[in-house]
Amino acid sequence: MTEDQVRMWQRRRNEAKEIEDPAARQKALDIVYDMKDDMQLDCQRKMADRIKGLVESDKVQQGEIAEIKTSVKELQGGFEEDHATVQEVRESKLKATGVVLALKWLGYIAAAGGGSIVTWLLTLAGKAAEAQ
Repeated sequence: MTEDQVRMWQRRRNEAKEIEDPAARQKALDIVYDMKDDMQLDCQRKMADRIKGLVESDKVQQGEIAEIKTSVKELQGGFEEDHATVQEVRESKLKATGVVLALKWLGYIAAAGGGSIVTWLLTLAGKAAEAQ
């Protein structure tokens, strides 16, 4: 029941209680309480309909989740096939990070006045690259 329905029912109940004739008051109260019963039954029916809707929605969502899980498992299988490629990319990224780190250190050494050391390290790196 909505708050408005409850207030309306309470107002009618209070009006029925104020009736002075005992027989008429009892008849009015019976009518008011019958109205309350009807409103409660209607409220229960609506709640049952909402619960049924939620249960149905839950079933649909469970099916969709199962489909998504299946799709994810299929995708994971595809990534395992490319595992070697993924590993190569990771190794290349690691090498690139190492090169950037080495260049930063060479820059620090050069900035500190060690230009001859930088030249010697670059010559050494060049010889190592030729050897490969």
